[in-house]
Amino acid sequence: MDVIPHRGCRYTRTTLSSSQNRMQLTCIFVQEVLQIFGEASGLWVNYAKSSAILIRGEERDEQLIRNTMPWTMEKFPCKYLGLQLAIRQMTRSDWQPIVDATLKILPGWQRGLVTRPGRLILVNQVMRVRPMHHLIIADAPKWAIEQVNKRCRAFFWEGSEAIHGGKCLVASQRVCRPKDLGGLGLLDLNRQGLALRLRWEWLRRTDPSRPWHGLPMASDPQVQRVFDSLVHWKLGDGNKVLFWKDRWMDGGTAKEIAPGIWSKVRTQTVNKRTVYDGLFNHRWTADISGELTTDDLVQLIKLWEIAITTHLDPTQRDEAIWPWNSKQVYTSASAYQMLFKGAIRVAYARWIWKCWAPLTCKIFLWLAIQHRIWTFDRRLRHGLQYNPSPCYLCDQEEDTVDHILLQCVFARQVWFLGCTRLGIYVSILPTVADNLEEWWTRSRKHTHKTY
Repeated sequence: MDVIPHRGCRYTRTTLSSSQNRMQLTCIFVQEVLQIFGEASGLWVNYAKSSAILIRGEERDEQLIRNTMPWTMEKFPCKYLGLQLAIRQMTRSDWQPIVDATLKILPGWQRGLVTRPGRLILVNQVMRVRPMHHLIIADAPKWAIEQVNKRCRAFFWEGSEAIHGGKCLVASQRVCRPKDLGGLGLLDLNRQGLALRLRWEWLRRTDPSRPWHGLPMASDPQVQRVFDSLVHWKLGDGNKVLFWKDRWMDGGTAKEIAPGIWSKVRTQTVNKRTVYDGLFNHRWTADISGELTTDDLVQLIKLWEIAITTHLDPTQRDEAIWPWNSKQVYTSASAYQMLFKGAIRVAYARWIWKCWAPLTCKIFLWLAIQHRIWTFDRRLRHGLQYNPSPCYLCDQEEDTVDHILLQCVFARQVWFLGCTRLGIYVSILPTVADNLEEWWTRSRKHTHKTY
């Protein structure tokens, strides 16, 4: 597919005719280049499968190309290299084929034959990965992400296309966390798409050798906020770093150090004033407008002290620092991890996912340690049962997760027989007062790593 840009001219007939002649010559030139390329490489263009799309033009321009070139004419939106391209914001009808292709994984009659561990692998390695190609360049609408999440939940928990809330044993937000944070490690499409699109802002600010560098690009406010909060700058000549926006003041920004002063600077100035321009003859002070309060004067003094102690090096370039990995260079993996910053790490994640047990057992332990198995206490909490139900084995206590796995006399007998056969200390056996996580933590300290 070849996309031929053209700006339709609307002035005099002479100019219009000249524009059409240039376009006709351009089409002939493109056709000759493709002919020479085919003769030289043996890779011939299949014009029956090729098409031309006008980015800007009128009906007479389209007719001219149709008469000159041997391929068909199409319009935006179109699919190019697997991506859905458009010159305007994509509508719901444009996103729907992408969503359908993501969810098309197995015929209906096969879904019930796949076990939950197999469904987990299919969801994480196939269904959640398919839309990544599009999320690199575009922020998907909320309805599309939610539709994919909804079908993934239904397929993982039940192996069906639709599911009710009671069938989801764990909330989707927790399932999509990394494993060390207590989740199943499923990709969070919102965070992953944001981490991938952050790459373009990083390259725009750090790599001027890119062929698209300097072209007007559509701004993504969410990506811009994440970039400003995660990227630190090491000053050189000060021509790349923005005075009011970037994080160059001892790991902070002007907005964090002096929020009152920052609010009195125009947004256009915030997005353009570099450190070099701001420090030259203290031009940054002229960016401040309006009356200053006592707190604003204190903040102004702080900024002034930072400005007068900052020294630029004309022989060095400004350097962007990504402090979230050892190489200090942006990677989508480290950006994705940083978007979960603040979540609590759980100790049992390493015990579950680093062991040699089959995936079925790992998923069961992950559910059990969070008390997400349908025992009496959980059924009571969800209003599914009102009368206590005893344990099916001992018929003495209520059937909770801790009782079935540790406290029941039958469960303790199983643990005793297993430990004695393996030669493990009997002192680590569970008691009637233990719960699963505390007992597991204590017993691991007295068990050899070979077990």
